[in-house]
Amino acid sequence: MPAGNRLYARDWAAFCRWCRKQELLALPATSGTVAAYLATCAETVGPGALRRRLAAIADQHRQAGHPFPADALEVKAVLRDLRLPNGRRRPPRPPPDQLVRMAAACQDDLAGLRDRALLLLAAAAQLGRGDLIGLDVEHIRLLRALSALAETSHLPHFFPGLEAIQEAAMSETVFLQQTSADTGLIAADRLSHLLHITRAELAVAAGLSRDAVSKSARVGSPATQARLRDIVEIINRVRVWAGSPQQAFAWYRSQPLPSFGDQTAEALVKEGRGEAVKRYLDRIAVGGYA
Repeated sequence: MPAGNRLYARDWAAFCRWCRKQELLALPATSGTVAAYLATCAETVGPGALRRRLAAIADQHRQAGHPFPADALEVKAVLRDLRLPNGRRRPPRPPPDQLVRMAAACQDDLAGLRDRALLLLAAAAQLGRGDLIGLDVEHIRLLRALSALAETSHLPHFFPGLEAIQEAAMSETVFLQQTSADTGLIAADRLSHLLHITRAELAVAAGLSRDAVSKSARVGSPATQARLRDIVEIINRVRVWAGSPQQAFAWYRSQPLPSFGDQTAEALVKEGRGEAVKRYLDRIAVGGYA
């Protein structure tokens, strides 16, 4: 795939993730949704990247036959207001040694391990801020990057916890990799196989029709992928303490959640509240209340 197409695909994926978190429709998107997304992105990327992200969103709308609100007043106003003054430049990318020192200063809690892993990945692969923001966890081969970094002179010998980070990174990504096709999409057949269930049972657990998980044209649709990804990411969070993907799936289907009126994760995902379940699990993982 040409580099330009890869960037467009990454930008579109980032927009879809943002829309899911905000519970907004990505395709077709309203002018207000696009304007709000660009305003959010402006906090971390420059005008060039914003224009590329806008073009990627427009390209997806064009391919799907939907009108795109690129000329809407809200979108134009955001782009106009976000122009950088002449002569303003971004600060240079931190060198690997500085990134490693920053990683060594991270706390040992879950958030600290996440930040430490990202900083080490940035140092090993020479990634910038925009590159890290565009990454999907299922696309990160973090163990390989960290191992390569450990063999370089950039990593101080006194740096603590690298082995634990490697083990955590491998554990976190294995299930996600096993359920993903080469295209990066969630493969319904792989997921059902790993959970020891049929595709029909998977469709019920996701609140989808049987055709949605059995016909290739339907499996790749944004709606189906969003629902399957919710299941995969929830199971990936739960399996760490449940013991296996199968036990995590049993939790997903049957465990009442007090914070949601004793609804199960399955019922919440079917209502389109998968992101709320994932935030709930993340809060518990760092010691929050259920």
